[in-house]
Amino acid sequence: MSEIERRIPQTLERLQLKLAYAYLASGETAEALAAFDRAADDEPHAFEPLFMRGVIKLQQARYEEAFHAFVRVIELAPAVAESYNNLGIVYWHQEDREAAHRCFESALGVREDFPAATANLGVSYLSRGMPHEALPCFELAVRHYPRAAWAYNNLGVAFCFRGAFGDAEACFETAIRHDDQLVAPVLNLAHLYACKGLDAEAVRSRTHAATLSKHDAVQVPPFELCLERVERPFERS
Repeated sequence: MSEIERRIPQTLERLQLKLAYAYLASGETAEALAAFDRAADDEPHAFEPLFMRGVIKLQQARYEEAFHAFVRVIELAPAVAESYNNLGIVYWHQEDREAAHRCFESALGVREDFPAATANLGVSYLSRGMPHEALPCFELAVRHYPRAAWAYNNLGVAFCFRGAFGDAEACFETAIRHDDQLVAPVLNLAHLYACKGLDAEAVRSRTHAATLSKHDAVQVPPFELCLERVERPFERS
């Protein structure tokens, strides 16, 4: 086989990836998924199209398919920390919190400077009743993602668990300023108002939350937190 013949599968895979990302950018998810699948067929040992297949399936809440995609990526490229992070989110939605925790730790074992995985580990700590361990995870996330509503929301929840309700309220309000369609901080603010006896404000916040569009959150009762998935391999803050 000539060098040109050996390079054909890689060239076809690159072309399909470019097409897939173009579809994804224009909101044509089905077409993007088909192009990622063709890229994977063209180059079976390439991890990027499989990773992106997992991302799309995770977004669609098709967790079993996302699981198989990320597991395969880890087999092909065990140094891609983002795959462990996203697999942890899959496990979380499959109600396997212990496996999710191990995945977030594995992501940080591969890449120590990984704020998204650190933040997700913080959510896991909160679910285990460990707010002191969770708080520095969320503080790190806020430093790395200073305009991310989900980061302030999660930090606010950690403050609530520690009884710092003034700091929590400020975090929820900051989250809402950064993303006025995210449901989690509005519901968390409603719960905080109810705890303070501000029933009218709590009702207004719950009513407002019902009109919002972004519901992607997980529950650590009585609060709502956000797990941060990584949308591209080798993503950096």
